[in-house]
Amino acid sequence: MMTENGYSVPDYSGAITPEFKSRVLTAYRDYKADKESLKNSVIENYKWYARQHGMRFSAEKNKPISTTEYIFNAVENKYTDALDNYPEVCVLEREATDADAAEALSKILPVQLEFSNFKKAYKENWRRKMKGGTGIYFVDYDSDSEEIVIKSVNLLAFFSDFNVSNIQESSFVFVTRAEDNEELKLRYPEYSACFEGDCNIETVEGIKKLSDRTEIVDCYYKKAIVDDEGRIKNVVHMMKLAGEVIIDATEDIPGYDMGLYNHGKYPFVLDIMYPIEDCPFGFGLIDVVKGIQEYIDKIDECVEKNTILASKARYVVKENAGINTEDLADFSKEIITASGGKLEEVIRELQLKGLPAYITNYRDRKIEELKEIIGNRDFQHGGNAGGVTSGSAIELLQRSGEKMSRATVDDSYDAYREICIMVIDLMRQFFHEERIYRITGDSGEKEFISITGDDLMAKDALGFPDDSKPTCFDVSITAQKSNPYTKQGNNQTMTQLWELGVFAPQNLESSIILIKNMQFDGKEKLIQDMQTKLEEFKQQQMQMQQQMMQQQMMQQPVQPPIQPPQPIQPQGEETVAIPIG
Repeated sequence: MMTENGYSVPDYSGAITPEFKSRVLTAYRDYKADKESLKNSVIENYKWYARQHGMRFSAEKNKPISTTEYIFNAVENKYTDALDNYPEVCVLEREATDADAAEALSKILPVQLEFSNFKKAYKENWRRKMKGGTGIYFVDYDSDSEEIVIKSVNLLAFFSDFNVSNIQESSFVFVTRAEDNEELKLRYPEYSACFEGDCNIETVEGIKKLSDRTEIVDCYYKKAIVDDEGRIKNVVHMMKLAGEVIIDATEDIPGYDMGLYNHGKYPFVLDIMYPIEDCPFGFGLIDVVKGIQEYIDKIDECVEKNTILASKARYVVKENAGINTEDLADFSKEIITASGGKLEEVIRELQLKGLPAYITNYRDRKIEELKEIIGNRDFQHGGNAGGVTSGSAIELLQRSGEKMSRATVDDSYDAYREICIMVIDLMRQFFHEERIYRITGDSGEKEFISITGDDLMAKDALGFPDDSKPTCFDVSITAQKSNPYTKQGNNQTMTQLWELGVFAPQNLESSIILIKNMQFDGKEKLIQDMQTKLEEFKQQQMQMQQQMMQQQMMQQPVQPPIQPPQPIQPQGEETVAIPIG
């Protein structure tokens, strides 16, 4: 077989048929064409985001125009909202017999996600989806490191069916990346001729040419098979393409009869900012506000130009006035000579009329409109015009202004839930040996928990893992509040409850009823601690009562033994002794 650059490579003789390969290449070209408009929008949005840092150039004149940074501020403010509401996972059992496994997973999953670098991908995807509308997570098991990995995927390098709302419904998913030529030659020596050409990679800053790399296309696809129980199911396979040459395919590797993953899903989770109808991708925050930002920049340009002109002194000089105009324009000369006539009659300063007030008022209204649309109010980033100093009051103001943020954060929790389910499935499939995790207990002490894939399988009648029946769990997501005002508000709430005597031991029984009807973070843990203290208090009370009863018994005087009653003789009668015998 001849490659595009004229080199000969071995003919492919694996499980991929020429007809299917042709279908794959056609889908790749179609997906790229469908995504062209979205790609251009992503690149343009990035320029809007990046150019707000300083100067951008006018298309009409080759000179810089100053711009305001409202878009950059809006993106970063939403980004901090996402960090303040970093997700926490809680795994719940569906059957009573799985309660121990669910409790262990609730403690293990946060540690496993930390090992998988989820937080890094979380940060990258939040910025990417605000600029491009979509953040993409890649959830995979790395056989080399024997670890689950979670990465952020560049939207420009990701292609799928543009006409389905769920990525799992796409016939194919393509991911492109540039790989080092020498490394590829070591891994696939028989295809070394494919790794000689230059690689052109499309980025938000333009096309980059890399002379030492080759563009590799990973194609993921689903294939229907019949399992051991006679059921039809879809499994995920993957092939690697260098140009139009198949250099690797999982269908040709022993052990992949059931595909890459037992869960049968593409290893990608899409986190959408604002959804587009019947499309797996979305649009970003910059798409919403860049029109208003452009109006503000135009008004700023007018104001700036007027300010510069007004600050420059200009004069009207009468012809033949006897004044050297060159000396007049040269501000380095302290003395200018003039001859003939009164000076005020031959020279006059030209005053530039200032801009009308309605122009600056219109600019202010546009700025307020932009803030209102994106929900970026002053008090959300530290501004405090009302003189509010209480932590709980500031928190209430911030939360009231976070309505839009709460909606987008809640949408991201849906993606996080799907990621957690995928991670559990990968742990079930690939954790053949015991894994030990170090966690922090409720009281701050170190704990060690172990888990294997068999622990996540259902058990048969004899208590052995049943490989055909994975255990099902419910995954609940909550926000890990890290906002300093939120922490201060919670601290103030606890202090006020303490001052009211809510935590006094004698009041705990009624206080628990009060706490159950309140709403604040950490309520469940507080109720649990109060119930524990209440039981300890009741036991102490019982012990004190028993000790008091024992002391009372020991202090009572010793009573003399009770004598039996003597018979009473009748009065007036004498006792007569009768002799016997």
